[in-house]
Amino acid sequence: MKVFVTGATGIIGKRIVKQLIKHNYEVVGLARSDKNVEQLKSMGAIPRRGDLFQVQQLTDITRDCDAILHMATKIPLQPVPKAKDWAMNDRIRTEGTRNLITAAEKNDIKTFIQQSVIFTYGDQHGAKIYQDTPLPDQVSDPLLSNVEMEDILTQHPNLAYIILRFGWFYSADSAQTQDMLRMTKKGFMPVIGKGQSFQNMIHADDAAAAVVHALQNADQLQRSTFNITDFSPISLKDMITAMAAAAGGRKPMHIPKVLARLMTGKAAVDFLTASMRIQPPTDFGAWTPKYPDFRVGIEKVGADLYAKRPQLVQPA
Repeated sequence: MKVFVTGATGIIGKRIVKQLIKHNYEVVGLARSDKNVEQLKSMGAIPRRGDLFQVQQLTDITRDCDAILHMATKIPLQPVPKAKDWAMNDRIRTEGTRNLITAAEKNDIKTFIQQSVIFTYGDQHGAKIYQDTPLPDQVSDPLLSNVEMEDILTQHPNLAYIILRFGWFYSADSAQTQDMLRMTKKGFMPVIGKGQSFQNMIHADDAAAAVVHALQNADQLQRSTFNITDFSPISLKDMITAMAAAAGGRKPMHIPKVLARLMTGKAAVDFLTASMRIQPPTDFGAWTPKYPDFRVGIEKVGADLYAKRPQLVQPA
């Protein structure tokens, strides 16, 4: 089986590529640069140059493929991103998805797996979120394209789509994870209020394994949406405390919500204090996370960073 992967050199994508090859899939990766080409070759994948926003290119380079895995994103790296910083991610979610579906239809590719996020549920005030919990009528602006993307997929009757709504990714090679560990070590990531909002995490290795599982069971899982996390919701206080411990830092301090908004902006505070408890899907099959608890996963991440690149988490 030949599988086409977008975002194939990203944090999740490269793990998916490696796991697919390990399971004897032939993997084609979308490459936008010479660097991407070389990275895909080094992983054993077939690089094909193309642009998500050129539908004819996508049609040509997916012609001999049997499945499409749309894992490309462009999440802003700014601490407080503005609306314009989300523009490329929005375009990847909407125009990119439409173009890939067009290519799939022209090439009679039925299986289409799409990366999505649980954050579209918004603040559920700590409620348990099940597989059939509906999305809210209104979502924040950065997530509007995510809702539109899911609608685009579900409106195609002949597409065997699988939508995976992932929790908050973390891993040793994630720049965001590294930054958060540095900040917690130095005491620059305080707990907001009492820190009682529930976060839903997933290690990048586990996210990739869930994608591979979905592909392997596509016939049974098609035309469905699944929430994928470690299924052990953790309070913001415990999450930041665990990161501080993994980085060898001090116990984090607490600051009032109003002060946090002045320091980082309303959007960042709303994100960190949005609370829900994602529950395992009943019909996703036998997949289970290798790291079922963030405390265990982040401890491993911290140990890896100390061993390989201590300057990332140790003070200069």
